[in-house]
Amino acid sequence: MGNRLQKYRGCLLAVALGDVIGSKYEWMSSRDLNSQFKTPLDVIHGTSLKEDAYYTDDTQMTICVAESLLKDGRINRENLAQNFSESYDTWRGYGAGTRAVLNAIYTGATVEDASVAEFSEGSYGNGAAMRVAPLGLYFPKNQELLRSAVHDASSITHCHRHGIEGAQIMANAISYMVRVKQFEIDEYWKVITNAVESNNFRLKIDQAMSLSSLDDLIEYGSDISALDSVPTALACAAIHHNCLLTAIGTAILIGGDTDTVASMTGALVGALVGDHAIPETFIKAVDRDNKKGATYLITLADELEKASNKQ
Repeated sequence: MGNRLQKYRGCLLAVALGDVIGSKYEWMSSRDLNSQFKTPLDVIHGTSLKEDAYYTDDTQMTICVAESLLKDGRINRENLAQNFSESYDTWRGYGAGTRAVLNAIYTGATVEDASVAEFSEGSYGNGAAMRVAPLGLYFPKNQELLRSAVHDASSITHCHRHGIEGAQIMANAISYMVRVKQFEIDEYWKVITNAVESNNFRLKIDQAMSLSSLDDLIEYGSDISALDSVPTALACAAIHHNCLLTAIGTAILIGGDTDTVASMTGALVGALVGDHAIPETFIKAVDRDNKKGATYLITLADELEKASNKQ
């Protein structure tokens, strides 16, 4: 298990690791993936990064959240929305709802109006949960500030209660992982259940707590909604909390929304074990293919760690 700084680096680097590798298998079925790879580690070591290591909107928006936190010392919704809009690269695979929101912001809509540009009640997808890692790192001990920041950061694009709740649960789990020296499964699930508000999420989390294998996770499944992907990532991280690469590979073998589930799983386990498991070849590949690559993520992690001491 890493020291504090290694945990911060591990969290953000693993967001990108899960995202980059998972994006190569997005929407493949678990059956097809498991016929191609015998083990979770085969996914990691058998995925070529020679051609490209571009991350998707998962990592791009995570970077935006970290940048805004460090600049403003809190979540300023208007500034974060502007950062999202200015960093919007259409080819990174943004979901339809997020695209509608960012396009509305770009054309001058208010954050409130833009948040319901696609869905009248707001999006309940996993787009807020997938980018929440910097918040869990920035407010690891102050749950009141964490809750407020997650709400403000999420509601820009995902103002549906399930979209926000999924992000709240994920942020609390990450804050637990980064602050503990020894993982305790009962304490982990207690932190998570304490962040649950709705009966829908409570049922899903109760089911997730009983999962113990890849077969269980496949049967449980994953989808783009926060309700159907956040608990999957939480369970995957719990099962493989001591091995980052196995956790990410397992998240991908579940099939479905592989980049986001693997990215969320990576954030959780990376925040626990640190950056020692991140392959150097991956860091070089992400630096090669992205203006804000792995080295930039390490810089953000170091700044978040320093700033978090003041919270």
